[in-house]
Amino acid sequence: VAKTTATPAATAPAAAPAPRVALTPVATLNKKARNHYSIQLMGASNTQAVDSFVAEHGLAGKVWVYKTRFRGSPWYVVVQGDYANSTQAKAAIRKLSPALLKGQPWPKSFAQIQKELKQ
Repeated sequence: VAKTTATPAATAPAAAPAPRVALTPVATLNKKARNHYSIQLMGASNTQAVDSFVAEHGLAGKVWVYKTRFRGSPWYVVVQGDYANSTQAKAAIRKLSPALLKGQPWPKSFAQIQKELKQ
């Protein structure tokens, strides 16, 4: 039996007082091997977009989120996974859902992530 009730997200107030998806502690990402890779799933200028993305794709507790600067403004990045090299990261990308692939995810080195954390 299909239910046609509205989802909670559709009835939630538009302005959330605080992000539901917490930023990953910088120390956690700085401990990662610089030659390892993660997969950047998305980037956004506000935490509401990150919250929506994580909720829509069921990624809570499965991703790291960090804040950097892009073109002089705050930028929030969502990454997933710790892979030994870019080949492994690319193989993992091919296994992502079609919905996540729409965002054109790409491998990103932890060296690059750690550099962005300093911005």
